Amino acid sequence: MSGKSAILRQTALVCLLAQMGSFVPAKYAEIGLLDKIFTRVGATDNISAGEIYLYGGDERSSEYPQ
Repeated sequence: MSGKSAILRQTALVCLLAQMGSFVPAKYAEIGLLDKIFTRVGATDNISAGEIYLYGGDERSSEYPQ
């Protein structure tokens, strides 16, 4: 529980804000144009079964469109 998902979510949101030309919460930011930002909604950890959301996505990453 060290905030990996939170920092990934925050990074994606900052990239999205920059793409829109909106305010970016930083003193300086140089963010290039991105073709795609992928996300998954509603995923949860199942600690008792040893399933962690951050690692569980590896097996499903082939489902993302190219």
